[in-house]
Amino acid sequence: LTLSTAISEREFSEKRAVAAKEYYAAETEAAKLVNEMQTVLEDGKDIYVFAEQHGIAVKDSIFRFQKTIDDGQELDVVLRLSDHLEIESWQVVTTADWTPDDSLTVWDGSF
Repeated sequence: LTLSTAISEREFSEKRAVAAKEYYAAETEAAKLVNEMQTVLEDGKDIYVFAEQHGIAVKDSIFRFQKTIDDGQELDVVLRLSDHLEIESWQVVTTADWTPDDSLTVWDGSF
């Protein structure tokens, strides 16, 4: 029992380590892009041209982009432009389709 628990915990820890590595890689990419955008602003260059060149969606003064974490998640970043860039949203969103497990027949209360 102790051996099987140790193996299970090791496998779980390895999965968590991979997930953390993937998340922080996506977050690092997003932070670099935001820093580049801020530099473009500070240098007086056109941030809308920069956004177009880097595949960033723009609507009015809102900038939005995603960085892939893994097959089922991505980091979604939304920025607002005023006199500087403000982070409106920085969150992990699920991209995989969710399918309920209906393989177990559950009694609905009727006979």
